Amino acid sequence: MFQNDPVRREKEREYQHRSSEKRAAKRRQKRTGRTEKDRAYEREYQRKRRKNDPAYKAKQKQRQQAWRAKNPDYDKNRYANDPAYAEQKKAARRKKYAGDPAYREQQKERWNAWKKENPNYKKQRAAYMREWRKKNPDYDKNRYREKVSAEE
Repeated sequence: MFQNDPVRREKEREYQHRSSEKRAAKRRQKRTGRTEKDRAYEREYQRKRRKNDPAYKAKQKQRQQAWRAKNPDYDKNRYANDPAYAEQKKAARRKKYAGDPAYREQQKERWNAWKKENPNYKKQRAAYMREWRKKNPDYDKNRYREKVSAEE
């Protein structure tokens, strides 16, 4: 009966458009009020998808590289602008590196294995430093020694 009525059809379209706008607004509202549980779910979903979908993984890597190129000083600024965050990270590093004897032992083993694989590392390092000093003649060799003796 109303199928051929153009006025009625136009009102239906307006109603559908308004209701779709309301639904979209609700979705946006939900998205901004995400909980930690939602974020954890999303991280887990992305981790699984990156693991199982090589195309998605490549795309995410490309996006990450593009973001890093746009924001090269992000880490420096993050530490400078948020002292609490910087202190938290420093504490985590201290705990990781200083407190765990097993970790120190593991690092020693890695270092000894690397030294066996690279027996000429001292000569290579010395050659590198000679070249570096030629390029940086203004560098003060005794700067560190003066600093240490001043502290004592």
